[in-house]
Amino acid sequence: MMESYDLPMPVLMAYLSKGIELFAGICLLLGLFTRLAAGLIALSMLGAIITALSGGVFDDWQGEISFTYFILALALFLKGSTNFSLDRKIFG
Repeated sequence: MMESYDLPMPVLMAYLSKGIELFAGICLLLGLFTRLAAGLIALSMLGAIITALSGGVFDDWQGEISFTYFILALALFLKGSTNFSLDRKIFG
């Protein structure tokens, strides 16, 4: 599927995007490296909106979900971690 978007090194890009989504999602669940993880997810969702959806955010439900994930990740990136996260317990 990634080859159809004319991206350079499509196999590497596919593994990279899925790896970012997996490990950053786990970090967000744990509250560890919250800003970094949320920033990576926001960039990944922005890339999905631009390449796969051709910028059509409100054309179908996939675009709306990708845009919603982007906004939520951006909010977490700007807000940072809460008192219950591992970030606050480890780094203070």
